[in-house]
Amino acid sequence: MKRFTILLVFLMFSPTSNAADDLNSGRELLRNCNSYIKAVNNNDIMVDLVGGGRCLGLVRGIIDAGTIFNIIAVANNRRPLNIFCVPNNVSTDQGIRVVVKYLKNHPEQLDENGSTLTVLALMQAFPCE
Repeated sequence: MKRFTILLVFLMFSPTSNAADDLNSGRELLRNCNSYIKAVNNNDIMVDLVGGGRCLGLVRGIIDAGTIFNIIAVANNRRPLNIFCVPNNVSTDQGIRVVVKYLKNHPEQLDENGSTLTVLALMQAFPCE
């Protein structure tokens, strides 16, 4: 129940997209992550490297933040949040592919905040036990 409450607060206070070209939207995140995957798969330097880098930084940052929040909680004798539990052997590339799959499977959410959608994708793919 506590995790649900934290997620609900997170979703309520995260900024929402109100313009199609919003750099923080799920639509923009999908575009950026597709650029990243295209560059990795094809060694294609003619893609949007800045957008691909934004995707890489966002996904890696959220994965790391989840881990750091849990470490801080344990260090302070508190229960970890365990919003998602990405195994150590999962690469950033795999995390990005998880996010892309989630975004493609939920096109109705693409105008929402990309960071929020990343957390939802990771929660779905890597639930804590």
